[in-house]
Amino acid sequence: MEDQSFQPLDDGAPIGDDEYLLRRVATNDPGQKPVRWSEDLVFPRPHSFMPSKRDDKGVSVFREYRGTGCRFCTAAQIRAASDNPNIQNYAGILAILTAGLRGMNLSANPDPLPHDDPEYVPGHALIPEINRTVYETKRLDNGMEGKLFVMSLMDKLVRGIEVVPPIVLIRLKPQPRPAPEKT
Repeated sequence: MEDQSFQPLDDGAPIGDDEYLLRRVATNDPGQKPVRWSEDLVFPRPHSFMPSKRDDKGVSVFREYRGTGCRFCTAAQIRAASDNPNIQNYAGILAILTAGLRGMNLSANPDPLPHDDPEYVPGHALIPEINRTVYETKRLDNGMEGKLFVMSLMDKLVRGIEVVPPIVLIRLKPQPRPAPEKT
């Protein structure tokens, strides 16, 4: 069996059009309590790409492990590497085809994490157009409110699951949360 452990590699190498980028996705929208996953929930949702307060340079994605010679990360590895127990235990993982991303006039830039980062996994990258700074901008140069602009990009990405062939795939579905204990 091939070793899939994290190994040193060139995290900063250019990202190819044929690569998939993985995104951890919580089952709740920002500011809401985590929800129990069920097959009835719509997944992915536009908030799957919502920039967090620390995403000032772009939303984080991770280059996917593709076998021999390409030691980035698997969906299970990036879910497990999160410092958030809700993500570790329940999050879903989306895979975005880089060519499709670029076809939407979005980009993906390598952004290697320091090897001593507690959430380190190889192949960290950013989608710079979807970032918190733009999201919080009242009025952009194009006259559009930043929040609406970023939300339109997030919606465009989520709709990538509907095109044929799809440019957004579900690698791991969110995991069900245990039912609350009755007291």
